[in-house]
Amino acid sequence: MAAISVPGAAGRLPGNLDQAIFRIAALAFCSLSSLALLSDYIGSDLPADYAADWAITGLAFAGAAASWYLARRRAPVMLILPLALLGIVLITMEESFTGGTHSHLYVLYVVPVIFTAALLELRLTALVIVVALAAAALPLLGGWNDFYARALLVLGGVMALSAYVETHLLGTAVKEKAAADHQALYDDLTGLPNRALFYRQVRELIGSGAGEQSAVLLMDLDHFKDINDTLGHDQGDLVLKEVSGRLQRAVGASDTVARLGGDEFGILLPRLPHGAGRHAAEQVLKVLTPPVVVKGLDIDLQASVGVALFPEHGQDVDSLVQKADVAMYQAKAAAGSDYKVYTPERDPHSTQRLEMTGELRRAIKEGELVLHYQPKIDLQTRKVTGVEALVRWRHPKLGLLSPETFLPLAERSGLMKALTGEVLQMALRQCRTWRGTGIDLTMAVNVSAADLLDLQFPDEVESLLTHRGLAASALELEITESTILADPERAQAVLTRLHAMGVRLAVDDFGTGYSSLMYLKELPVDAVKIDRSFVRDMATKSDDEIIVRAIIDLARNLNLQVVAEGVENEATWNRLGALGCDLAQGYYLSPPLAEKELALWLAHWAQLAASVATPQKKLTLVAS
Repeated sequence: MAAISVPGAAGRLPGNLDQAIFRIAALAFCSLSSLALLSDYIGSDLPADYAADWAITGLAFAGAAASWYLARRRAPVMLILPLALLGIVLITMEESFTGGTHSHLYVLYVVPVIFTAALLELRLTALVIVVALAAAALPLLGGWNDFYARALLVLGGVMALSAYVETHLLGTAVKEKAAADHQALYDDLTGLPNRALFYRQVRELIGSGAGEQSAVLLMDLDHFKDINDTLGHDQGDLVLKEVSGRLQRAVGASDTVARLGGDEFGILLPRLPHGAGRHAAEQVLKVLTPPVVVKGLDIDLQASVGVALFPEHGQDVDSLVQKADVAMYQAKAAAGSDYKVYTPERDPHSTQRLEMTGELRRAIKEGELVLHYQPKIDLQTRKVTGVEALVRWRHPKLGLLSPETFLPLAERSGLMKALTGEVLQMALRQCRTWRGTGIDLTMAVNVSAADLLDLQFPDEVESLLTHRGLAASALELEITESTILADPERAQAVLTRLHAMGVRLAVDDFGTGYSSLMYLKELPVDAVKIDRSFVRDMATKSDDEIIVRAIIDLARNLNLQVVAEGVENEATWNRLGALGCDLAQGYYLSPPLAEKELALWLAHWAQLAASVATPQKKLTLVAS
């Protein structure tokens, strides 16, 4: 069994190991105090000094209390050394009062010795017990004594039991910590280091100050989703295991292969000669060339590899991984398996993007996001039935930023879920405010893939609605086909729960995906939004009008509401009404407006809709 490393004075052992050590120390002090009294009251052949024994007993109990207190406070484990020293001093004092080496008390030295031995090396506990029992038997050489015989048996039993308990506690704590560490730092499927451990190892390499060139490689399997969709996730897992084994064979013993998540792997290559990063990337692609056999099928694997070099491309782990990621996506843009080494010329805005990511994270927390609202209008009654909430970022230096500027950044940096959560809270708070003033509008919010694939998302939505005192029907969530494609089964489970709650669901950008019809059949949606690319020119392009008419007829047969987005002129408005479209939104009616501007627009629209049969272009002037 490996030795337990003792941390420095300011350190703490992980888990409950340090607590177990201090509690054992408390038990040892209690045993010492009891044995100190027994030496006088049982050993009639020993000189008695009751006052001294009671004083030593009191000090031993004080040591026990201190040990227990330190256990509760998770004190640095090195404080055990002065406690062990106190135990030795107390034993020595007791010997001096009861006959010194002529008594059996010197065997009490085994208490701190056993403890410190177990702390440093668990195997030493058994050896110390043997030595202690041999020492306790020495008085027998001078003649048999019933008292010494009984003492030997009692001490042997006490030491054996204490050692067993001590070793069991320490061993259990070490095993539990090792299991927890492995689970936290290694991937369950492949057994490879996970993202956390990979980042740690990169940091340690950078912090070592070696100054030698190293490389971080990111590898992503191309079209891996097709394998999962066609053969199932179980077979996809077998492919990932095979890939992990091949990658480990492609690198050296001192290199690290990690699974960062999904079908993305990271490779750390320390102390590389010049040009070795390219060679390693070539080796990775080479080992993936032979097909993987799954269910009797030969599956050809393709991968994209990005390479970033230390210290040339970055001085910290985040910079290196980010630049390897940029290079990987450059490789993915090429046809077939390929690799790219990061070059600043191909990533002129990398520093700005990193800075913007940190600013966006702060913006979400500090309330820099604002919502604008675009009305949805019933083409038959000209009544405003709802609005779509569209997020903007009020950047302290760059001004008001459109979502096209920062939403892709949020997706790449893992901030999309936090951003959507903030938008939902803001939108429902505004909806509650409007309803308190008599404005009864449905609030539509766009949902990201991160939310749609989160099984806890329906619970979060329900909690937000309850907090604002809103019925579920007040909220409409807009989803795109691409978010559904990420994991159709999981997405359907989430949407089914949302629909059962009463939340309205709409498929956004309908008509742009090859499998839209299948999702209309399978998913519990209430509405479809015809993509603006078909609506914008339908008044002048007959093909676009044919597509719009077909979508409207299909939705009517499926009892779905139809919303046309991108209405930019009167001719389109009129044609949609003639085709039987339900709702429309677009710049002809109103651009997205801030809350105060929308209030003015609503009042103006109500007056105009009551006085004219068809909305006029001048309605948009309210927003300007």
